[in-house]
Amino acid sequence: MFKDLIIEDCKSHENTKLEFSKRINVITGDSGQGKTNILQALKLVKDNRPLGTGYIRRGQKGCKVSLSVTESDGEYGISRNRGKISGEDVNNYVLTKDGKKFATIAAGTTPPDEVTKILNLSDINIQKQRDPYFLVYAPPGQIATYIRAITKLDEIDEVRQLLSSDIRSEKADVVRDQGELETNRTKLKTLIKIDLDGLEKRITKAKEVIRRIDETRSTLSKLKNIVDAIRDLDAHQIVIPENIDGTLEQANQHVESITKTSEKLERLRNLVSELKVAEATKIHLPDDLSILPKSKEVIERYNDTTKKVETLMELSEDIRDINDGIENLGKLISEEMEEKKKLESQLTSCPHCGSKLTENTKKTLLGEGV
Repeated sequence: MFKDLIIEDCKSHENTKLEFSKRINVITGDSGQGKTNILQALKLVKDNRPLGTGYIRRGQKGCKVSLSVTESDGEYGISRNRGKISGEDVNNYVLTKDGKKFATIAAGTTPPDEVTKILNLSDINIQKQRDPYFLVYAPPGQIATYIRAITKLDEIDEVRQLLSSDIRSEKADVVRDQGELETNRTKLKTLIKIDLDGLEKRITKAKEVIRRIDETRSTLSKLKNIVDAIRDLDAHQIVIPENIDGTLEQANQHVESITKTSEKLERLRNLVSELKVAEATKIHLPDDLSILPKSKEVIERYNDTTKKVETLMELSEDIRDINDGIENLGKLISEEMEEKKKLESQLTSCPHCGSKLTENTKKTLLGEGV
């Protein structure tokens, strides 16, 4: 039910408010007083027509039409705004419920769905001034269309059509299922005649054959990879130098030398420790020894300690030189060992007979044993 209508600066209305009763409302007046403009204001809210700004009152820059509607769940307000209002250019719908705004929607070419749902109006609800009496002179087809719309027969017909379509589809499914049932019955009769025990044995045997085939394929794949690897080694085979025996012998000598040097280094470290102890316990004598007691035991002790200190200082110099030599020797041995590993990895065939070497024969050839 419409509660009230407020028209501001629309057509001939500057500021008009109409409050509707719950029964019949009659609007009367002389020609040119704005009765038709009231219907046009309603149409502006309902249909968003006319488009443009031609309905704004002359001399004004904007207009506003507000309609209040009472529904079962509350009171809704619909405001159609166009042009400059409160210093701002707008073209929208503002919706409220029980006095609280809940939506602002930009106006397009058609009214928003929210407005159409709130008003719930159609062409049946509106009749123009010079239209004939409703449905009295209308053709039978138009009358039937209106009645079908009012009684919702269109929805019933749509449901009937959907049900008919579903029934046809179900019938087609039943026919198809019956055909499949007959086919399955025929297959079942054929299966009954089959020796299931013998068939099961043949299936088991076939599965075993398939398993063996898969294993064979896996083995063939591995063999193929091995063949490819051998071919790649043949393509990249490196001839071992003739002096490899001498190089290996030299490397072994370096290893023995490192072992002996390590033993010497350990002894030298012990001497350094004794040197530190001697320095900590060394007796510092004054320059003028005439003031010391003329004790033979003290002088001998001093002389012996001095000799040990001098010896240990010399050993300290030797230790530094040996450490430098060991470091250089270690680098040389590392290089020789790397060269040895490289040569061993490249050794794929016997340098004497040309036959391919296995790991065991390679170790025997190099003198490492099996």
